[in-house]
Amino acid sequence: MIMPCALMAAVLYIPGWHRCGRGEDEALQSVRAAFANETVAVRNWDGNGHWKKAKANADEEAKRLYAELAALPDDERKRLTLVGHSLGARIAVRALARLGDDGKKVRRAVVMAAAIPRDDADVSSFATACTDGALIVCNPKDTMLRWGYRPFGGEHAVALGLTGPSEPPQNCIVSFVAPTIPRETPLRAAWAKVGLFRSLAAHYAPFYLEQVKRRKERSDVERGT
Repeated sequence: MIMPCALMAAVLYIPGWHRCGRGEDEALQSVRAAFANETVAVRNWDGNGHWKKAKANADEEAKRLYAELAALPDDERKRLTLVGHSLGARIAVRALARLGDDGKKVRRAVVMAAAIPRDDADVSSFATACTDGALIVCNPKDTMLRWGYRPFGGEHAVALGLTGPSEPPQNCIVSFVAPTIPRETPLRAAWAKVGLFRSLAAHYAPFYLEQVKRRKERSDVERGT
C-alpha cells in the first residue's frame, strides 16, 4: 500500500520526472526489494509536466519536504531514510541541506541519478543531515543525464548523477552502477526485451536500485547478518 502520509514510513521514495502517481510500478517494487525489511512509502509530487516546470516544482517540493521533516519529532525523523531518483533526488538533496542547516537529522539518504549540478552548494552539505551517512549512486552511461540534462536542463554544470560530486561531500559514499547491471536487472516491460532500448534506458530507476540492493547485500555479508 502507498501511504498517503509519506512521513510515516521508514523509507520514503521520491520518484523523478514523469514517474509520479504510478502506483505499484517497477521502480517501487525495486525500492521494496532493495529495502526488504523496511516499510516503504512514496512521496508523489507535481513532476509530470514539461521539464523546466517540473524542475521548478522540484525545488518548491524540497521546501515543503524540509518543513515537514523539520516539524517531526526527533526520534521519528531519525528513523527515516530518503531515497530519491532523478528530480526526486534533487528534492532530497535540497530538503536535507536545509535540514542540516537546522542541525536536524534523518537516518540516511540514497540519491540516484540526481538531476542537480554536481557542484551545487547543497550537494556539499546535504549528507550532514544523515546520522548513518548518504549514498550517491551515479552512472556515466546514463543517456538522459549525459545528453539531455545539461543542454535542455538550463543549468550550468554536469549532473551529479552522471559523474558524482565535484568535491567529496562530508559523510557520504559515491557508488557507480556496475556496467553489467542494465543487462542483468530483470524487467517486465516489453521494451526491456530489446537490448538497444535497455541501453538507452540507463536512467531507469530499477537499474540504480539494483546497485543499491547489491551494495546492501554485500554489507550484510561483511557484517555477518
